[in-house]
Amino acid sequence: MKNSNLAYLDEFVGSEIIVKEHSNRNLAGLRGKVVMETMKTFSVLSGDSVKMVPKSRGRFLLKTDEWQIDLDHEDLLIRPEDRMKDVRKLRKLNRKW
Repeated sequence: MKNSNLAYLDEFVGSEIIVKEHSNRNLAGLRGKVVMETMKTFSVLSGDSVKMVPKSRGRFLLKTDEWQIDLDHEDLLIRPEDRMKDVRKLRKLNRKW
């Protein structure tokens, strides 16, 4: 399993998500698969519908077969493409993960 710090840099689309806490009580406990991510939202496929979940004021558990990470909304308010730029920087430094 990857180090959770490195999992933060990974792509979240396709991962399983559990909304552990949210200011919108209707979203707390939601489980599904991330089908799209923007700077401020996750689109989550849950059952046969896609729900838009704001990242702000929430706590999330994201996991794949390779990693699992628990993130607070403050950790997530970044554009996914900017997060992925950090991955490219690490690869340039030839670090293993």
